[in-house]
Amino acid sequence: MKRLIVLLCTIFIAFGIVEIAYADRIGNSVENRDVVDTATNIAFIDPTLVFTTDAVINSWEIWAGGLNRAFALQVYRETTTSNSWELIGQSYYGSGVSSYGFNTLNLASGDEIDVKAGDVIGWWFGSSAGVIDFDYEDAPVIWTGGISTPTINSVISFAPIDDWSHRREYSIAANYNPVPEPTTMLLLGTGLIGLAGARRKMKK
Repeated sequence: MKRLIVLLCTIFIAFGIVEIAYADRIGNSVENRDVVDTATNIAFIDPTLVFTTDAVINSWEIWAGGLNRAFALQVYRETTTSNSWELIGQSYYGSGVSSYGFNTLNLASGDEIDVKAGDVIGWWFGSSAGVIDFDYEDAPVIWTGGISTPTINSVISFAPIDDWSHRREYSIAANYNPVPEPTTMLLLGTGLIGLAGARRKMKK
């Protein structure tokens, strides 16, 4: 009986740890595509790249480059106003991607981006022109110009335009850890308590 209790507790704990440590990815394949976008001061969202759970972004990838190019991975949240999205998080790449190709940015503790289910991936190019690869595909990307300094909590209007030029798929993706649900944390806590109790009984 004692062995059964210990086994069950171990399974509960292992399940909880796997659930907490599990990492996932959102975005497109980050690869050398056919077309290069050289826009300036422009922000994008892709409404198809939607988070299905609360999460924490810990790194992101982009196929881009060029000396003194400025990029930012962004996360937007839809507001109650039609076609308006709030910028709730971003990771700025600075102005020094020295070589063209695959680039990755790992976010230090404190710089990670907290997201909620329903948020979408966005990105931004600075004044020196972004250089990011894309293909004309079936992803209805929306963009708006005149964004020279994107700031957190600013609300931007992204009016959808359903034409060929807006149906793009960019080489950008983010890696994240889902936030454990309360039931998972409860399961982990129960397992730890049960394991502690089983150990006490075995010692007696």
